[in-house]
Amino acid sequence: TLLTIVSIVTGTLAEKFIHREPQGEILATSTEKQLTHQQETFISALEFCESRGRTDIKILDSNNRYSYGVLQFQAHTFVYFGQKYGIVDPSMTIDKVEPAIYDVETQRAIAHRMLLDGLESHWKICTRKMGERYPK
Repeated sequence: TLLTIVSIVTGTLAEKFIHREPQGEILATSTEKQLTHQQETFISALEFCESRGRTDIKILDSNNRYSYGVLQFQAHTFVYFGQKYGIVDPSMTIDKVEPAIYDVETQRAIAHRMLLDGLESHWKICTRKMGERYPK
């Protein structure tokens, strides 16, 4: 499947993600122990589709808001869901999101919880291209 192919391609990228140190007001610890192999593969494929694995990327999206990091989170989404899931500090604000928003483990933890809640639409183009639902 596409996920298997992308997993093979991104194998070296995933290693970099696992060893990155958290930055900023982050409460989460590594999600690696919580993810199944299928979930890890899905998120790695999503990262590759969104940013080609680039952790330092910042782009101005079509909605005139910036998207950041490997999973291309926008500040309001990162803060809202990060706080909802207890992953980022409750005092974090949208205007104080950097450098925490670039942290791969934090993005992965938030994305994992969002995907478990069926919120694939936040990555609608890539999840459509991948053609599979997030494994529960």
